[in-house]
Amino acid sequence: MSGIKKTLSRHSPHELHRQWMHIAMGLLHVAILGIGGLGALRIFTLGLLAVGIALAVITHHKLVPFLRDAVRHVQRGKETIPGEGALFFVLGIALVAWLFSNETNVLGAIIALTFQDAFSTLIGIHWGRNRIMERKTLEGAVGGFAVCFIALGLIFSWPIALAAALVATLVELLPLNDSLSIPLAVGIILHVLV
Repeated sequence: MSGIKKTLSRHSPHELHRQWMHIAMGLLHVAILGIGGLGALRIFTLGLLAVGIALAVITHHKLVPFLRDAVRHVQRGKETIPGEGALFFVLGIALVAWLFSNETNVLGAIIALTFQDAFSTLIGIHWGRNRIMERKTLEGAVGGFAVCFIALGLIFSWPIALAAALVATLVELLPLNDSLSIPLAVGIILHVLV
């Protein structure tokens, strides 16, 4: 077994749960946007951020043990704030919901965040062999790109879906918080192209 496979597989049970939660949360935001429009999504993300921050404070101070344990189950070791990944995920969606007025472009940014980020990790954990960056594999990047491209291709023309998926994949490789950088970068490229 290669070094990258060993490194990723040690974290895979928690990481798999985390990524499936990532996809579920992304699809929930897509549903809110589809049912209630951009206004509903804006209100929902602000409310979710407020609740998330309150829960992070409560969890940090160990006031609710079962909540602390549940958060620990999907939290990465480098994260210092309880629920940090989920908070940044919602913050990334909130930013594009408030910065862009075109609902289709906001939808594209959410889809890119939901599918590129999660599937690059899931595919990288299972089939990744060729490390291209720390904790990133070529197989994960290509798989995340493919799933993102297909999902975006259901909404946008193929050239626009290709450009947006490529931007999402390249941004995901940068040493930035991809929950913020992917939706913002994809929102900008869609704003320019659509």
